[in-house]
Amino acid sequence: MDGVELCPLCCESCIRNGVGNDHDDSVRDPFALHNLLSSGTITVDLHDGHFPCTHEHASDGWHLVPLRQLSGYTEDDVCCMISFLTEHQFLRATCCLGTNQRTLYIRIYLVPTDLPDVRDQLRRRSKAILTEGGRYLQSLLPMISQVHDSWRADEHYQAQKYLLPREIVSTQWIIVSVYLFCHPG
Repeated sequence: MDGVELCPLCCESCIRNGVGNDHDDSVRDPFALHNLLSSGTITVDLHDGHFPCTHEHASDGWHLVPLRQLSGYTEDDVCCMISFLTEHQFLRATCCLGTNQRTLYIRIYLVPTDLPDVRDQLRRRSKAILTEGGRYLQSLLPMISQVHDSWRADEHYQAQKYLLPREIVSTQWIIVSVYLFCHPG
């Protein structure tokens, strides 16, 4: 984090003590955010404007999405998709509460299959996981906004620019894409 802005998700204790703002860049993690593809953001509305503090920040300064708790704060199916795709290493997600305290901004980082030090584990996912992952990616990818202000959780409304045009996403296209994504070359 910049240190200039307070994180709207942090609890009073974390703000007071500066908890979770330090990152050890010497730790070799192939799934570290800087190794992934920064794709854009998805927004979800919160039920009551309250969201739990995870007491630490990811390396991008936002909180890691608490996937198991997320469904209790929003009814959006997006949370189920993000949870599955994160669990099966298709993506990573971080989040920040918007200034209106009712919108959660979720940054999406896609995981490339050729990450160093993962020993082909991403290419050895079962057909069932690839099929379900493809189905979820088919729904999720066209929702990813690439508006720069959204990346900063800035709530100025602008014309949306999406990662993929909504009209080209079809089941056949996404299955081929997931297959190529998981079996390059």
